Amino acid sequence: MSREPQRDWRSEVARLDTSASHENLSTQVSIFRFILRVIFLPVWLPFYFYGMAKRRREMREFVLARAKNRVVDAALINEIALVWAEARPEEYPLGEYDPGLGKLRSRFRRIIESDRR
Repeated sequence: MSREPQRDWRSEVARLDTSASHENLSTQVSIFRFILRVIFLPVWLPFYFYGMAKRRREMREFVLARAKNRVVDAALINEIALVWAEARPEEYPLGEYDPGLGKLRSRFRRIIESDRR
């Protein structure tokens, strides 16, 4: 007959103590990260907005250059979105099957419609 080894109560207390210490440290790190984000918000926010504006400008130029003097339909928008996705595989790793292409197509459609007005 084999008996299952019983756990020593000290090992159980040590395990629980380690778990509590880890949770406490995790909470402290989360609070520290939040405080740093609030402190450095005025520093990184302008860079973030500049990057967004730069990307929108690139998208607008890209779409308008390819849609110039062409009939705008779903096929054209799909073609432009696929070319954009193929040029940026790090953003759209699944290529033409990427779920983000739907949002990209609608954004490109709005860019073309706003230019046609």
